[in-house]
Amino acid sequence: MRWRAVLIGCFLIPVNCYWVAMAEIVYYTLHATVLSLFFNAIATLLFLSLVNSLLRKFRLNLSRGELLTIYIMLCIATSLCAHDMMQILMSLLGYPRWFATTENQWESKILPFLPSWLVVKDKEVLIGMYLGGSSFLPYLKYFLPHLLAWGTFALLLLWSFHCLNQIFKDQWIKAERLSFPIAQVPLELTSEGGAIFKNKLFWIAFAFSGSLDIWHGLHFFFPYFPDFNTRWDIGPYIRTPPWNAIGWTPLCFYPFAIGLAYFIPLDLAFSSWFFYLFWKFQLVFRSALGVEPMPGPYQSAQSSGAWIGIGLVAIWGARKHIKSLIQRGQIKPFLGLIGGFVSLVVFCYLAGLAIWVGVSFFVIYFIIAVAVARMRGELGPPTHDLYYAGPDWLLTTLFGTKVFGAQNLATISLLYWITRDYRNHPIAHQLEAMKIGEQVEGINGGKLWFIFCLAGSLGFVSAYFVYLHIFYGWGVGAKLQRFGVGLAAETFNRLDRWLSAPVGTDAPSTRQFSLGLGLTFFLFFLKRLFPFFPFHPVGYATAGSWTMSWLWFSIFLSWLAKGIILKQGGLKTYRNAIPFFLGLIIGEYAIGSLWSVIGIVFRKEVYGFFI
Repeated sequence: MRWRAVLIGCFLIPVNCYWVAMAEIVYYTLHATVLSLFFNAIATLLFLSLVNSLLRKFRLNLSRGELLTIYIMLCIATSLCAHDMMQILMSLLGYPRWFATTENQWESKILPFLPSWLVVKDKEVLIGMYLGGSSFLPYLKYFLPHLLAWGTFALLLLWSFHCLNQIFKDQWIKAERLSFPIAQVPLELTSEGGAIFKNKLFWIAFAFSGSLDIWHGLHFFFPYFPDFNTRWDIGPYIRTPPWNAIGWTPLCFYPFAIGLAYFIPLDLAFSSWFFYLFWKFQLVFRSALGVEPMPGPYQSAQSSGAWIGIGLVAIWGARKHIKSLIQRGQIKPFLGLIGGFVSLVVFCYLAGLAIWVGVSFFVIYFIIAVAVARMRGELGPPTHDLYYAGPDWLLTTLFGTKVFGAQNLATISLLYWITRDYRNHPIAHQLEAMKIGEQVEGINGGKLWFIFCLAGSLGFVSAYFVYLHIFYGWGVGAKLQRFGVGLAAETFNRLDRWLSAPVGTDAPSTRQFSLGLGLTFFLFFLKRLFPFFPFHPVGYATAGSWTMSWLWFSIFLSWLAKGIILKQGGLKTYRNAIPFFLGLIIGEYAIGSLWSVIGIVFRKEVYGFFI
């Protein structure tokens, strides 16, 4: 590991945090960090690779290991500042105090249960944040305790994820030789000698997908410029009962998604679009029978059972490996995990969470984290989201809200920034970094924790100040309603309902959760019994979600193309076609990223290549 790569990564992390924040929060035209492959990290890697080819003439070029070290640092930092982590956390800091009124009685109902070192309770500090047109610097001292507290919590999470990956990585990378489809993209992009940039198929696909985004982008700026639609919703055209229960059903053509799906196993690609239609079939079938709709948005109750099932199966499948590690005395990862787990529970205990609730919460959370890591290592789905169905939802669904009390429910609500969804989960990017380190010289596996810690710390601090700057400059209540207000409203309005009307076990959701868990176990059993069984549990777990709704048709097209290539040309043709599908990804990511940069520079909304 060369220090110049680390220094370049440190310089680029704040720039990338600002880029992501402006594109996804201020102008709200791009939602690309919900994807498994981060657009900003790939675009930066592409730019550095092209510059590197020029530096090679003067022998100042970066090595492949250095390029990928920078990429890893950007991924770790982005996983924290992205859609489902700090973009939510920053909205939680002031929301309960700002929106406390005489009518909702939050000053007596909610605020007393929220520790002042985790949320802002001085309304004067929040005026500039919600109205905008000011600077956060005069109020910086009020935010530093929260930065220290939540930053410590984030580092404890990263440490725990690192230890989890240390336990499983040899089993998954060396013994089972999982394919790591997402990691193949940066590996191919930095192939020795820049081989990918000399391939004609790569540039043909790059030109196709890039031109498509240029065309759409020009139409966005100049509406009179002719355009053609590549995103449809077929739901409104289906009006006959019970078929109209299908609801919102996007049909989208995304070149980057076609390219990404080419790298995932054929059975997962099939399962992803098949189970999406299976979810829709459930809606139609229940409507035909006159049964009430499934509880939870995006079929989250069933999906939660599926995710827990995947995590449990992954742990069970590695039991012999875990036993072997313990017998050989390689217990440092276990001790580290226990230390991280206990520290997180103690942190939450100091915030007001009962020990038994904290233990239950993080046991479920880490099972979900293992599921995310396994999904990404084995099958690399283009996205993996689990809306509103994390440990907070599961505990209150199975046991009701009465047993927890106001203090526990309030503290759980503050953890919404790690439980709302799992699309940009740091554990997946850490595991892929370990895979890259196994294949590329110059990325020392023993020093990866240092990279994770440095990139995570700098990413958290950078994002914290970037979001404060944006919130005070633009105004959470004025411009940033969606992320500054909407996401925080979800958890605190839910807390208000919990406290106003405590309930017992949610029987319908529990049944759906059990169905998802049972079906996942059954699919794993069939998959193990019949290796060529086409239905993969991961496809079932990820298909019933908002993000997959946008991607399923593109995955279908990729599955169809890959199946034809393998059947007609075999493995050799499949490998020869890799540059073409890589070009589809890079072309759309490059031009889409360029549009977002243009929007930031000229302070305009621009075309977003995804959603």
